[in-house]
Amino acid sequence: MGCAGSKEVYAAHSGTEADYKSMFEEKRVLGQGEFGVVKLVAKNGSPDSESLAVKVLQKGFVFRDNVLYPPMKPEKLKLEIDILQALDGKAFNLALDSIYESSSKIYLVTEICAGGELFEYTSRNMAEGLRTEEVSRIAHQLLSAVNHCESRGVLHRDIKPENIMFKANTKSSELRLIDFGCGALDLNNERGKEHVTFAGTAFYNSPEMFQKRYTSKTDVFSAGVVLYVLVAGYPADRLQAAFNLLHKAKRDLKTLPGMPDGMPDTYYEMLNKILTYNWKSRKSAKEMLNDEFALFHQAKKGRMQRTQSVVLLGTGEKAAAGLGFVKFQRSLTTLLAAMLERGDLLSLMSFVETKVSSDDKLDSKLGAIEVKDIKLILETMGKLDCVAAIEKQQNAKIYDGSSYDYTLLKPFTEKQNVKHERENPDQLSGSLRFSIKNVQHSVRTLSSSERPKTVRKLGRAQSGI
Repeated sequence: MGCAGSKEVYAAHSGTEADYKSMFEEKRVLGQGEFGVVKLVAKNGSPDSESLAVKVLQKGFVFRDNVLYPPMKPEKLKLEIDILQALDGKAFNLALDSIYESSSKIYLVTEICAGGELFEYTSRNMAEGLRTEEVSRIAHQLLSAVNHCESRGVLHRDIKPENIMFKANTKSSELRLIDFGCGALDLNNERGKEHVTFAGTAFYNSPEMFQKRYTSKTDVFSAGVVLYVLVAGYPADRLQAAFNLLHKAKRDLKTLPGMPDGMPDTYYEMLNKILTYNWKSRKSAKEMLNDEFALFHQAKKGRMQRTQSVVLLGTGEKAAAGLGFVKFQRSLTTLLAAMLERGDLLSLMSFVETKVSSDDKLDSKLGAIEVKDIKLILETMGKLDCVAAIEKQQNAKIYDGSSYDYTLLKPFTEKQNVKHERENPDQLSGSLRFSIKNVQHSVRTLSSSERPKTVRKLGRAQSGI
């Protein structure tokens, strides 16, 4: 991996690269993303000190795996740093330890979350099933994090299971709200103002986010969707149905796909308050901290008769299934981005959007299409190698009827030569427009009998039904 540097200062009051190297010892790599790598570190000379994590970000262009990635937008990283500093690592939000910077890199040192993401954590620690008090504890901590964000003028705008991690791999571990890359920060005189910039992940977004007129209560709605999938699993095979129900003003949340037996009425009462369609009528996170179900985990035995401590059977399996699909979706995105040229990705996105817009059962707001339809479009494009690679992914056949978030591909369509193609549209229009026209026609006219059949439906644990 190589990169070109930048002299721009991303973080005020940061230390130097030399300061970082003198302060920390790098242990091992924990993960790698588009802009850099995450490593386990420990402070030098302090063998008993708590381990930390460092995100090493490249400031310039990065060349990796035969792909040239553009530099991070300085204003985006500066804002994320400002948000982390404003939150000060309190109320279950990720704690920023320190920042260091060189001409080519920036080092963000944070607390480490060894328990993993939400689905990973629950599938490991609650394999036999979540208990109602564990759901209550997670709800209270997540609402506490959202309330603290609101109190500091922060909108997260992308609350979802992947952005909720746990400090330790134990049942009693605290959660942490992470990744404020989609966040916004209101100044003191701007608190409560309406925002108009679309952000986040469609399935978890509030109705007002799609209307592009929202406040911090958009995060409350997203937290509610997370608390739904916490017990019901991610409804990958019924995503559109779940989305449609969540975005109705009047609905029965007990009919959401995958809801387990034995959920107390107090849970549904909490969920109804958090998922109220009209944001002006929706309870704030602060108000919800005193909700009966959210307080259940703190109550003395027998004090709350309407909520009982029971094991919610199947919830551990649903978490494992949700984790499996998240991994598959990431693999599918990486695979398509690696195997397809940018022009082909643009074509694929156009074909997908045509399919979605022509299907009355699909909503373009959700931005999802079944995996089998992605494969069908790729076959029509002649990308049989891509189809073969998809089918080699672990449990690929199980996910044929699951909904893939195709908006994950959009960043890869904007990476290279965007300026050149905007200034020279005719150079793009020839073969690409011809290809789009022919494949759109093929997608519209294919009969159901020509479409690949799902090998088998999701099992009960995977579907959450």
